[in-house]
Amino acid sequence: MILLIMVTINSMLFDNSSLPPFRNEKERKEYRDKILQERINLRKDLAKKSKPPFGMGNFKKGNILIIGEQSAKPPLHPIGQDPFCGMKGSSKWLNLQLQTWLVDEEDLFWINALNLDGSKANVSKIVKLLKPSKVIALGIVAANLCEENNIAYVKIPHPAYWKRFNSKLKYPLIAELI
Repeated sequence: MILLIMVTINSMLFDNSSLPPFRNEKERKEYRDKILQERINLRKDLAKKSKPPFGMGNFKKGNILIIGEQSAKPPLHPIGQDPFCGMKGSSKWLNLQLQTWLVDEEDLFWINALNLDGSKANVSKIVKLLKPSKVIALGIVAANLCEENNIAYVKIPHPAYWKRFNSKLKYPLIAELI
C-alpha cells in the first residue's frame, strides 16, 4: 500500500504527463516540498516509535545505518542527531533523491558522526544495538569515525559534494539502497 502511494506521488512529482493541474511552477514546488516534508516526518515518527539512543529513522535490527556529518544549525534535535531532516541545501537534495528512487525509510536508520558541540557520536553503541546489514558513511568525517571504531562501511561522497559537482549523475547512495 505504502509503495503504491509512493509510486503515485512520484509520478505526480516527476512525470509531467500525470501531474495534477498545477497553475504554476510555485504550486508544483510547494507540492513537492510537502511530500519531502512528509518523508522527513516519517523518519522522525519512526524514531519516536523505535526509541533509539539517538538518531532518526527506524531503529530495527538489520536496518541500514547511514552516517552523516553534522547537523546544520539550528538543529531539530537537542544534541544535533537529526541527520538530513531539514528542508534546505543537501538535506533537501538528498531527500529528493531518496523520494525519486522510492527508497523506503522503514529500512533506514540515520545518525551524524558529530554531535552539535563537535564531539564524536558513539557509533559503536549504535552498531552493537542495531546490528545493521550495512553501514554507509556519507563523506570523509563519517568515514573517519567508522575507521576509528573499526566498523566496516561503504564510503559515499557527502550529498553536498555530489550536489555541487555531480548533480546530473545518479547519486551512488541510491545503488547501495535499492
